[in-house]
Amino acid sequence: MNLPEPLHSIPAPSTTLPSDPDELCAALRSILRGKGPIIDPPGMKALYAPLLADALQQGKEAAEKLKFGVQCERDLPYGIHARHRLDIYRPVPSPEL
Repeated sequence: MNLPEPLHSIPAPSTTLPSDPDELCAALRSILRGKGPIIDPPGMKALYAPLLADALQQGKEAAEKLKFGVQCERDLPYGIHARHRLDIYRPVPSPEL
């Protein structure tokens, strides 16, 4: 029986993934469909790592922009589990009002 080759054993493509969201989805769909029904966490991590790094950087940049005029309360509990936490962002009242 021939099993599909895991993604992490295949060399990374020499071209970068497209930045356009529609083209990116099509490229990822093509890569994943080409590999078939496999379970390959390291391959998925390698495939999505650049996208997640970009999203993390964009999140940091967005957070920096929010600091001015926004009050943030972090890690407020909302349930009984230790991971039940949330952040609340509120506008800082303007002194002119």
